[in-house]
Amino acid sequence: MSESGEKIVAVRTGDAGRYAAGDSVCVGVRRGIGMRAVAVAYLGALLVLLAVLFAANLLLGWSEGMSALAAVAGVALYYVALWLFRRKIEHTIHFTINKI
Repeated sequence: MSESGEKIVAVRTGDAGRYAAGDSVCVGVRRGIGMRAVAVAYLGALLVLLAVLFAANLLLGWSEGMSALAAVAGVALYYVALWLFRRKIEHTIHFTINKI
């Protein structure tokens, strides 16, 4: 699965002398990185939602409404944590660049 089109991106490379503004290039990432991003963004949030929902309802004995609100708040905190650690996370993504 790929997306093609004209975009402006910054890629650091030790071979920068081979490329000039306006060159046609192919920029990519390892396949596993996309799956990791999906897991962190969606699967992680789903796990937090379910864990907080069941913990609040079954362990704490909260009503379904309060448990649902707590679960949504848990997901919000999860996304805030991801945002706070975004610089650390973005260093795990490595792009490749090739001339077309």
